[in-house]
Amino acid sequence: MFSSYKKPALQVFSAAVVVIQIAGCTSAEQIAQRRDADLSASGFSVGTLPKSEEAALMKTIYPFDVVQTTTSKGKLYLFADEYGCHCLWTGDEAAHEKYEPLGTALDNQFSPNLPTAP
Repeated sequence: MFSSYKKPALQVFSAAVVVIQIAGCTSAEQIAQRRDADLSASGFSVGTLPKSEEAALMKTIYPFDVVQTTTSKGKLYLFADEYGCHCLWTGDEAAHEKYEPLGTALDNQFSPNLPTAP
């Protein structure tokens, strides 16, 4: 149904949050707020899917992983935010292209020395 768009930096973000919290640099909520602002600025939206569908998808998407699916209108990107808004962000291809460098910069800022996921 959904094909995962593998982005190692996003997949290790949860581990980065733990490392950061241990180091006392910042909280998961603060990082999530920054990520939410980046998603919004890129054109991603919250609440575009029916609540029942959103809840089901939230259970299947790895936190901080961007998942791509194809609809009749083209590619749709999904981002499950379990630390910030506890919601599902959706965006089209243009939003994903705008978000990509912002997400990478955020990941690099908070997890520069973490290994990538296999």
